[in-house]
Amino acid sequence: MVDEKVRLIMGSLLHDTGKVIYRQGDDRRNHSISGYDYLKEETNLTDSEILDCVRYHHASLLKRAVGLKENSLAYIVYLADNIAAFSDLGWIIDIIMIAVGSFRDKAGMPLQ
Repeated sequence: MVDEKVRLIMGSLLHDTGKVIYRQGDDRRNHSISGYDYLKEETNLTDSEILDCVRYHHASLLKRAVGLKENSLAYIVYLADNIAAFSDLGWIIDIIMIAVGSFRDKAGMPLQ
């Protein structure tokens, strides 16, 4: 169980490694693939659970995954990544609240 938790933590921390490569401008592929390839080829990471977390943390690749275990940690990283992405959308709620006239300040008080 400890090894599984360590793999989940490592996969979670490394899942967006490909974004660094993408933003550097050398590789225009999907960041999941870039990160997977980089970790596998350049760092010689061999743990398939961690690599799967990096490769399959987006639905587009996850739904086409072949041979991915039913209990793969990649599913947890996928869900956590989506939760984190949606939590960054708080500004949309603010716009909706302004539109309906019930915008609140940080203390939760209605703005006049």
